[in-house]
Amino acid sequence: MLDAQTHKFLWSIVAGGVALLLLGLGVALWIGDRVRQSMRALADSALALGRGEPVAAVSSSVREVTEMSDAEQTAFNLLIRRETERHEAETALRQREEHLAVAQGVAGTGSTEHDYHTGKSRWSREAYRILGLDPAAAEPTFASFASLLDEKDKAEGAMRWDMLKGGETPPPMEYRIHRPDGSLRIVSHDFRLISDAGGQPDRWIGILRDVTELRAAERERHELEQRFLHSQKLEALGTLAGGIAHDLNNTLLPIIGLSKLIRQRQEPGSRDYERLGVVLQAGERARELVRQILAFGRKDMPEKTAVDLRDLVTQSLTLLAASLPETIELEPRIEQVPPVEADPGKLHQVLLNLVTNAAQAIGDKPGRIVVALDAQHLPADGAAMDRPGDCIVRLTVSDTGCGMSENTLQRIFEPFFTTKPVGLGSGLGLAVAHGIVTSHGGTITVESRPDEGSRFEVLLPCAAGEAE
Repeated sequence: MLDAQTHKFLWSIVAGGVALLLLGLGVALWIGDRVRQSMRALADSALALGRGEPVAAVSSSVREVTEMSDAEQTAFNLLIRRETERHEAETALRQREEHLAVAQGVAGTGSTEHDYHTGKSRWSREAYRILGLDPAAAEPTFASFASLLDEKDKAEGAMRWDMLKGGETPPPMEYRIHRPDGSLRIVSHDFRLISDAGGQPDRWIGILRDVTELRAAERERHELEQRFLHSQKLEALGTLAGGIAHDLNNTLLPIIGLSKLIRQRQEPGSRDYERLGVVLQAGERARELVRQILAFGRKDMPEKTAVDLRDLVTQSLTLLAASLPETIELEPRIEQVPPVEADPGKLHQVLLNLVTNAAQAIGDKPGRIVVALDAQHLPADGAAMDRPGDCIVRLTVSDTGCGMSENTLQRIFEPFFTTKPVGLGSGLGLAVAHGIVTSHGGTITVESRPDEGSRFEVLLPCAAGEAE
């Protein structure tokens, strides 16, 4: 009976323990499921936070889960605010970069930048345009820039790059570059070195400008100034020479007249007769010189008519060919041209002076003189004469002679300037030719280099009527 009671009691305890255990397991599973659902909701919220999506609030009886959900909500709000600020900053930065690019495009100024710490460079959009490169194909490196440099500027460019790599600011320089499209441009590159708080080089910024048109305008302005000064000088000399020539002419008139009168009274063959002949010969040479001076001073205005320059040049070359040495070949390239309003005698004198000077430049050596005549129309800008779009006749005289230096070219049309020995030239031939051509409303220019010959070009306006 005692054992039966004991066994019954033990089985009751075991049954109660098992019931309590099962109940505890059930409660634990229920609580764990609720916690698992809360944690899963927190995980989904965290993933949504990572994707930048709105975070849903998680309601739970677990305090820690609620605190975690509140923290995620706060983090989401902070991220949204920071993302908004970042977007606004990026938008402002893009606008500033766009404004800078537009400003650089308007100013024609590009920028280049290099970071010493990262070793990377950056070129602006305008810099790529100035260099003629494609930003998608060309790396912003010195090698890309050096590949465009003219051969004469590569060494100078490499030296400045070495100075930049060494932390030195190189002086500004102008480079000649050959763009991929084949055009030759002149660019100016200026540099600014920026240091950090410790005084060490941090980066450098370069300013790139295309100065091709600027340099061309400066050269044109310089040429116009030189031509203006030359014209003023010739005008002043012409006025002076004209006055002197008139006085000399008045002085020579009684000398020549009285010498002729006295010579007529002398016996032919006598000593006085011969001496007076020498005086008359010298007087005639002096009068011819006075006539050239008057022509240079434009005191005797030409009598203009419509002239067929083709016939005039052909006839003149026929006469000139007989006076040239056999070692010089005279090559005419004469085309049919419209008539010009001119004095035929004056134009013959111009051609005579040009061909004679060409023959003297060749000297005793074998050579060739090319006389060409053609017609053309002026360009729209009227670069050669002040009558754009008009028909003009071009006369060129080219030779294979000794040529002229730059200093000689600057003074070639000055009166009394000559490179010939004393007694072989008065220095008035080209000055007279210049005066004649100018008085006919035309221009005369010359191109020459030492040992490469010379080329004179005369431009005359066409006449309105038929040639006589």
